[in-house]
Amino acid sequence: MKDDKLRELFKKQCEEEHSMENFTFLEKVTLYKRLCEESYEVQEKLYGSENDTSSSTNSAEMSTTNVTNNNSNNSSVTKNNAAIDNNGGGDNMNRQSTAVTTNNKKQEKLEKELKEIEKKKYEMAFDIYTDFLDLNGGNAVNITKAFIEEVKIQLDYFNTGHNEVLAEALFDRATREISIVMLDTHQRFKSSIAFQKQMKITKLVNNKKKKVNNSH
Repeated sequence: MKDDKLRELFKKQCEEEHSMENFTFLEKVTLYKRLCEESYEVQEKLYGSENDTSSSTNSAEMSTTNVTNNNSNNSSVTKNNAAIDNNGGGDNMNRQSTAVTTNNKKQEKLEKELKEIEKKKYEMAFDIYTDFLDLNGGNAVNITKAFIEEVKIQLDYFNTGHNEVLAEALFDRATREISIVMLDTHQRFKSSIAFQKQMKITKLVNNKKKKVNNSH
């Protein structure tokens, strides 16, 4: 639910029906998904940065080759002209080298940022697993043992360095199952007086905003 007030009212409904573990689980997974979005954005920048670094390195190598070939082909030119050619080639190589260094620093910064985000993802995923999926967890939800084991394996792979990135879909299957379980609760919530009142208030506020916008 995007509406904060409706979400709070639904949370209260879940408390009354003793299904807060389901509500909190979905809330935690939403936060995990947000970290996944941050990770994806950094990965896009990182892999783009790697391509830029590769291009700069290739350009620098080509410049070096061209300078060498020019010096060889123009061996009969006067010493003054050769010196000018060499200085020009040296300046170009310096510029290419600076570009490569800058891109490398940018790449290192993005790699560090990605590791930090993935660390946060792991910590949150581990908390979700411990609290909601583990059979001994304080808020264990009703999920199949096979899925619980699947999540545990993915967490172990990351923790031991076999995977560098945790999957965004790590909890998708559990989310679908919990959402189905909560359909009845949500339906009762939509029929509740509190929901009806809040919807009327939201509608009045939106209509007022439209009138103000139309008057300008």
